[in-house]
Parts: sequence; C-alpha cells; structure tokens
Amino acid sequence: MLRKFNRNPWFFLQYYAFTFILFAALDGVLFANRPADFFDFRFQNWDLLLIPAGIFVGIMSAALIHNATHSSLRPAWTNRFWGEICGVHQLYGFLGLSVAHLLHHKYPDDPERDPHPPDHLPFWKFALNMRLSLRRCLTHAYLQKWGDSVRSRRIWAAKNFFAASGMYVRLLFWFLLLGPVGFTAFYIPSLITNILFFAHFNYYTHRPTDDGKTVILNLNHSIYYHVVNRFFFGIYFHRNHHAHPSYANPRYAPDPANAESAASELAAEEKQKLPSRKRVAVTADADPGE
Repeated sequence: MLRKFNRNPWFFLQYYAFTFILFAALDGVLFANRPADFFDFRFQNWDLLLIPAGIFVGIMSAALIHNATHSSLRPAWTNRFWGEICGVHQLYGFLGLSVAHLLHHKYPDDPERDPHPPDHLPFWKFALNMRLSLRRCLTHAYLQKWGDSVRSRRIWAAKNFFAASGMYVRLLFWFLLLGPVGFTAFYIPSLITNILFFAHFNYYTHRPTDDGKTVILNLNHSIYYHVVNRFFFGIYFHRNHHAHPSYANPRYAPDPANAESAASELAAEEKQKLPSRKRVAVTADADPGE
C-alpha cells in the first residue's frame, strides 16, 4: 500500500471515490429491498448477547487489519480480504488505515510524521486526537511526497471529500445490513470498542521517558493483557512486532530487548577480561631478575 501511495498521486482519490460509489450503490440496493417493518425497533432480551459479540468483533477487527497491513496472514489473499472487511467496519477504509500504520513503523514516535506519537498527553486527550492526528499525518506525507502545490491540494481535498462521505455511506450500509437492533446492540458497541482499543494499544505500548526518548513495550503483565494476547494474535507484544512485523503473532517473535541485553552482557564480559589480559602481558614482559 505504501509503495502505491508513493508511486501514484491519484491513488488515494481513486480508492475513496470508487469505494464511495460502491457503498452508495449497495445502500440503494439494500434500501430498495427492505420491507417497511425492517426499520421497526423490536428489542428482545436475548439481543443483549449482541453487545459482548460486538466487543469481541471490535478488538478482532483491530487485530486483523493490523496483521493484514503487514501481509502476515495466510494464505496471502486473505490479507486484502480481511483488510477491506475491517476497513469497512472501521469506516475509514483499509487504504488510509494501512498507509498510516506503515508510516508509524517508518517514523515511530516522530512528533511530525508518526500518525499517533504518544508525547506526554493524558490518555483521553490522546484518544480524542488520534484520528485527527492520523489525518494530519497523511496530509503531511502526501504533500511532502507530491509537493505542496495547488494541484496536490486539490487532489487531496477531493480525496478528503470522498473519504468523509464514504464513512457516512459505510455507516448507513451497516444499518441497512443489520437493522435497527443489530446496528444498535452489535455494530455501535463494536465500533466504540475498536476506537478505544486502538487508543489504548497505541498509547500504552509507546511510552515517553523523562530523558525525552520513547520506549516500545511488550505488555503481558495483567489478566487483561493475558486474555487479549491469548485470543487476538499476541497484539500487545508490540516491541517484538516493531522488530519483526511479518510475524502474525509477535508473542513468538524474538524479543529485541533480550538480544540487546545479551549483547550488553557480552560486551561487559569482554570489558572485564581486558584488564587481566593486560596484567598477563606486563608480567610476561617483566625482567625475572627484578
């Protein structure tokens, strides 16, 4: 996705214009074929089970689009398939979310070029600003690549129109597909969960330090992290993921901190050996008669 973004200035606009037209047409077909009573809100007690199902799907959508972005799912064709499905679920589309994530890997924690640098913001401010920060980062990347010209800004403005309009037709698609009860009890909880999960995931796996640096963390120290890592591809093993993004489950990837620790220990051992070698050399060179 990032290669296409860097090769074709029209790529984003073409994608969002096409998907807007596609989902507008799907909405028309669904609406025309729904009976009048389809839109009646008839809630039953068992519909409450849709809420935890929606929560599960919200987190799974995040995990799947994350792996699809790195083409780590098998077979290979499922990456684009699940990426697009999850992009529809998250409303913004696979293209924008995947390019933003690849920029995050290319410029991790850069305050200008990372779509969601943690900085020293409180969590809720970070969560509320995350989507705005993502759009700002994509705009910066596009204009930096293709030039800050009138032509580039017109193309990007048209893309913004179709991307924003596309979110509305995707939202309407879910309503027309699931009906009032399914939309309210399943889709809305899944979308809210997805947004909050991404915010939590991005915020707590990248933490700023007092010396101005940022550390990337593996998180698996509580019941919450154990459960999420168990069922959702080890997603909180984020330090491993940055070092080995092709692993579908970074829990099983080598931990770069272990490699750094081993290298540090080896260097320390070598440093300790140096003085003893010098003493041996001095003893060997000394005059036995002294």
